[in-house]
Amino acid sequence: MLSHSAAIVLAGGQATRMGGGDKTLLAVGGKPMLASIIAALGVPNIAISANGDPSRFEQFGLPVVPDGALAGEGPLAGVLAGLDWAAALGMTTLLTVPGDTPLLPTGLAERLAPAPGCAASGGRMHHLVTLWALSCRDGLRTFLSVPRSAACGALC
Repeated sequence: MLSHSAAIVLAGGQATRMGGGDKTLLAVGGKPMLASIIAALGVPNIAISANGDPSRFEQFGLPVVPDGALAGEGPLAGVLAGLDWAAALGMTTLLTVPGDTPLLPTGLAERLAPAPGCAASGGRMHHLVTLWALSCRDGLRTFLSVPRSAACGALC
């Protein structure tokens, strides 16, 4: 276990292709996907990245971290909110995982260390399954503060 690592489950998606709702609360194998994800994470501090009413996640007993001023900007807003939350706890790394990935391997943070580390399988990168160094916060905040068209122009 990485003792100075935290994890955040990115559960802020709109699930528009499914007609809305919280994918993380859908049952897989008789329990909510979120329960399976939490069980697999194996880090001392875990939070849920989600906007809206946090009481819908009450049964899990974890802090719910909203995107704040960046709500609606996509999963990177949740990553940044998670990095800020982890920094406030004195952590050095943050493991991010999407809320619709119930089949995570145990020991994922260790497998991705040292940070930054991104998961890959079948020749594909899984960019939201990442162990982030908290030193990424300022660069990500700067990137997200630039209007999308300018940011894309700078990246493409």
